[in-house]
Amino acid sequence: ILGSFINYPEAGVVSARLGVRYAQLKARVDNRLQQRTSWMEASPNFSSKFQEAILQAYGKAVKNNHRQVDVMDLIESLVSYDHELKKILTSLKVTPDAMQGAVGMVHARHTALEDKKSKKGKKLGKNLKLPKFGRTNILDVFGQDLTKLNSLGHLETCLGRKSEIQQVLEKLEHKRKNPILLANIGTGRRAIIRGVAQALAMGRAPQSLRGRRLVSLDINKMLKSGRPQLVREVLRDSFAQALKKRKIVLSVPDVDRLSGEQDYTSGLTRLLRRNQFPAIFTSTPDKFSNSLVPHSSLVPLLDPVNIPTLSRHDIMRVLALLAEKTERSRDVFFAYDALDALLEKEGKKVLKDAKKYLSSISKSVAKEKGRHGVVRADDVRSYFQQPVSLHI
Repeated sequence: ILGSFINYPEAGVVSARLGVRYAQLKARVDNRLQQRTSWMEASPNFSSKFQEAILQAYGKAVKNNHRQVDVMDLIESLVSYDHELKKILTSLKVTPDAMQGAVGMVHARHTALEDKKSKKGKKLGKNLKLPKFGRTNILDVFGQDLTKLNSLGHLETCLGRKSEIQQVLEKLEHKRKNPILLANIGTGRRAIIRGVAQALAMGRAPQSLRGRRLVSLDINKMLKSGRPQLVREVLRDSFAQALKKRKIVLSVPDVDRLSGEQDYTSGLTRLLRRNQFPAIFTSTPDKFSNSLVPHSSLVPLLDPVNIPTLSRHDIMRVLALLAEKTERSRDVFFAYDALDALLEKEGKKVLKDAKKYLSSISKSVAKEKGRHGVVRADDVRSYFQQPVSLHI
């Protein structure tokens, strides 16, 4: 397995992500293999730890919807055990978490490539028709067509939220209650809605939802008018147009803002009770329990979906994929400790401005170290210590 890993096509990418030279890693593995040639004198047996690692790799492949158990799946499992690979990595000052993050980057890269291929329409099927973008004047003014943005290539790919997206699609398919995403600000509610829009546009949604457009209402634009009657008319006409077209899924972000001094949720409740059609709502857990639950009649029609915060490992995987996109344009490599330093500096909200940080850091490192330079943790720390010049 160690020999297979070294000859793996993307072993060089993994070593670059770890900040270790590929030749150095290959020399350590070759040296270890030459020392253990006496193994084959007798028939070897599979140890219990190795069998456990294989089962763990198989479970991860099933969980991540991989078509087969790859060498990288086995490597990701083996580094958590007291294995030869772990000793080699320790001698190179690489932690098991760093190795798992680098392998996760390879998996995320494969997923992104598969999504890119499916966007071309090759895997959509002959009978599947992409949604037509007809005119709906109220929705065009007070909403944003996310499926259209996705078809034009202006919608960012949602990463690390596959199970939550699938859960929302299943609730929309059943049509019993409309899902409401409950998560704190900065957790990724908008990213999940983008993922639902991408699933609808690319034909990965259930059969009853295929061909639909996902339109997100702009609550700020509606409430800025300061005219309660106008807000009620916009809500009524938006739902009426969505119902008339029969090919629209409405997204109402921050629905708790409709239940203030002027309670607009009663009209929304009447529209949903009278006509059942798919809609997605979002709110925070505190505002949902304090603003909506005690006063709004809309709550019985909603099915809460609690969105957990991304784990550190998942955030590192997303950062690694974003770093890989930056590497292609800047010709630099991000070491694992650089991404770790970025996460330590900005915390779990790092994904909000991750592209800006990665682009700026890679630009400064490319000027300093030239092409194919490696971004280290010290480069990230020095970037945040630079004074910021503001035009007055």
